[in-house]
Amino acid sequence: MTESGTRIGIRHLSGSKVNQIDQFDLAGLQEITLGRDPKSTIAFDVQRDDTVSRRHAVIRIKNDNELYFRIADLNSSNGTMLNGERIGGEVELLPDDIVELGTGGPRFTFDVQPRPASLPSRTRTIDRRRRHPGRRHSQCRSRDGGTQHRSRDPGTRPRNDRLGGDDARVLDARQAGRQIDHPAHAVR
Repeated sequence: MTESGTRIGIRHLSGSKVNQIDQFDLAGLQEITLGRDPKSTIAFDVQRDDTVSRRHAVIRIKNDNELYFRIADLNSSNGTMLNGERIGGEVELLPDDIVELGTGGPRFTFDVQPRPASLPSRTRTIDRRRRHPGRRHSQCRSRDGGTQHRSRDPGTRPRNDRLGGDDARVLDARQAGRQIDHPAHAVR
């Protein structure tokens, strides 16, 4: 059970309610409905939030021995995303989760304050294969054994972690703006 004064906070990140915060006292609250229906607990704008269905999703509050939350899509036309993944059925909702109502639709973060110790934020995972969002990289060895990361994006140049021999001479010449005699190392 939770102590009195515990509140749910919905911070709107986009859509017609951007920069607004909806707060709900947990006492006696069993669910929060989301949609364009004016009777929804959180009602979205009929004109501007056109990716939101009339009855889009519901947040269910379970407060038995421990407090926990679930979110379910109500067979909406455009689906409900939780942290970028489309949900099916009812799934766990944790503090700091980001909910999106339809792809490109209104987004909000979910929170509980004061946060019970039994309700931590979701562990953030990092894809180690992606060094820079939007850029793909490959790794290869240069002639002198140094690792070279090459970007596949046009307009970007590879960078060397370790330079030696001809590579160092080419870099020095480029930085000084000098021409190099060997055609394979011509300064562009």
